Amino acid sequence: LQPDKRHRGIYFGSMLYGLDQVPYPIANVSSIFLDDFPAPLYNLKMEPVVSEMDVSEAAFYTDHWWPDLLQLAKEEHLQYTAYVCFDYRNLIEPPFNFKEWEITETYKDNNLVSAPDWLMQQVRGSNHELGLHGYNHVSLLKKDWGNSTFMGLSLKAVKKRWEASGYGVLPVSYVPPSNDIDSTGIVILAKNMPSIKYNSSLYHGDFEEGGEREFDPEPYAPQLFDYPRITSGYIMNNSRQLAHQSLYLYTGIWTHFIHADDIYQIPENNPDGADEGSGLRNSDSYGWNVSKDGSPGLLPRFKEYIIHTKQLFPLARYLAVDKAAPITKAWRETTFEHLAENGS
Repeated sequence: LQPDKRHRGIYFGSMLYGLDQVPYPIANVSSIFLDDFPAPLYNLKMEPVVSEMDVSEAAFYTDHWWPDLLQLAKEEHLQYTAYVCFDYRNLIEPPFNFKEWEITETYKDNNLVSAPDWLMQQVRGSNHELGLHGYNHVSLLKKDWGNSTFMGLSLKAVKKRWEASGYGVLPVSYVPPSNDIDSTGIVILAKNMPSIKYNSSLYHGDFEEGGEREFDPEPYAPQLFDYPRITSGYIMNNSRQLAHQSLYLYTGIWTHFIHADDIYQIPENNPDGADEGSGLRNSDSYGWNVSKDGSPGLLPRFKEYIIHTKQLFPLARYLAVDKAAPITKAWRETTFEHLAENGS
């Protein structure tokens, strides 16, 4: 019987009782992923944000969510990796244009600019990393695309846009849309976006669709290194805390992702998926700073867990993936030898 991966740290912890004074190496890297950011923006007003601050989705992202996360990073010494998705129209045939990306504009420094482009430059100008989520949010699965050549063309469109728009160096880290990618998608990704070095799907999940990855070379494209994610969301329930602490105990790694639009995934906005266990990412309808019932919103709840974790592990390093993944790779590739003298 294969032990559950979630409990590896617990098993390892019990073994430590028999390994008194035997040191073991860890990577000591933690990474926070911002999935689907930047992304196309809309001037729609939705709950729970509209009740709390009466702003559109676009204004929430540009004027609240991103500045607040920057402040959190400054206060707690965090580095993020932001994973851009350029289109949500589910196009799987050319032309792969950027019409949806260019819809929303905003005034910044008395100039009318593309809101998503402005956010891209904001991330680029910070000490955070820009990674790739995809041209669109269609997972690189053969069954979803049909024509694998079109997968490659969509990635080439991203590369061309990236260079033409001055987004900086091409991305080195990738998160599959919906965390799904099959062997065909991985090969297409490596071929058409050769700048990508690190693939971050899930530590758990379905192996054939990109999950169940280890901190090791990617089986379908060994030139890529897998740096999978273990937890997600602003609310760290008991299950997520178990996954976090179990992995951290024997690796010193915590990989965690959040979405800007998590706040909108409430029962009111998703009546067809509001049943218990539906997987809504904000099923309790928390606000951003303060909820309707006066309780803390998503931001202070997430900040509280970050602070708590840093108190538990004061030497933990919070690094962007382009820094954390190579450290992890070196840790996995290093061999260690323990010598005992005089029976000690």
